[in-house]
Amino acid sequence: APSMVAIPNDEDGHDSLASGREDRRVEAKDMHEAMMAAVHQLPDRMRQVMVMYYTENLKMRVIGAALGLTESRVSQIHSNAVGRLRRAMRSAAGE
Repeated sequence: APSMVAIPNDEDGHDSLASGREDRRVEAKDMHEAMMAAVHQLPDRMRQVMVMYYTENLKMRVIGAALGLTESRVSQIHSNAVGRLRRAMRSAAGE
């Protein structure tokens, strides 16, 4: 009779080919590197907004004042950048 081979489960009971903490750390590092590469591919203004918002933790109002834009325009740029990054990450993941 054929034997059954199970896919390893993570600590939450989900099927996972990543067998341990080190694999997840490597996957997270790879994802971070892919995200940073995608951010660097953004047009200058989008990249500025993303860096100021996520790295410098500035509010959109403050970013707008620094860049000579309205808070609303900063929000639009942020939304467009997030959409581009999502598409880039899906593409990088092969979806």
